[in-house]
Amino acid sequence: MDLTQFLRSRLGAARTADLKRAGFSERTLASALSNGVITRLQRGVYVTKGADPDVVTAFRANGRLTCISAARFYGLWVLREPETLHLSCGNGLPKPRVVDHACMTHPPHPYLPVAGVADVLMHALRCRPELESLVMVQSAVSQALLSPDYLTSKLPGPRNGRARTVVGLVLPRAD
Repeated sequence: MDLTQFLRSRLGAARTADLKRAGFSERTLASALSNGVITRLQRGVYVTKGADPDVVTAFRANGRLTCISAARFYGLWVLREPETLHLSCGNGLPKPRVVDHACMTHPPHPYLPVAGVADVLMHALRCRPELESLVMVQSAVSQALLSPDYLTSKLPGPRNGRARTVVGLVLPRAD
């Protein structure tokens, strides 16, 4: 697999460490950079033409896509496409035109800047209207990505009461 194919398999963007783990040398990266095949987005991140804009924005913000913005990466159902990007940046600094969610507590996607499915759903339960978050959780349960009991156990305390109520509406065997 050549460098551009590898980047396309990662939606057009990857960190230098991932490129090196895949066997691409500094020399290969420098050559592709000088030939205009790839572009350095920022230190440690390379992109190719046609890179996914949400992935590029996540890399640029040093964050991970989450909530409704990450639904497509896990095949979760949504009622409508997000109007603003939802990221988990973890540093608390405000970013224009971005909803910045809490830090992540679960392992993220292995190579894309996307939060883990449990964090995606917890952020959606706290952020989106009840019906929208229910649809996302129901699709995750239907795909056996996680169970309602697991999700409920990750939502303790009084501030998560509404989220637990939504998870309680999930039908375990619904299609």
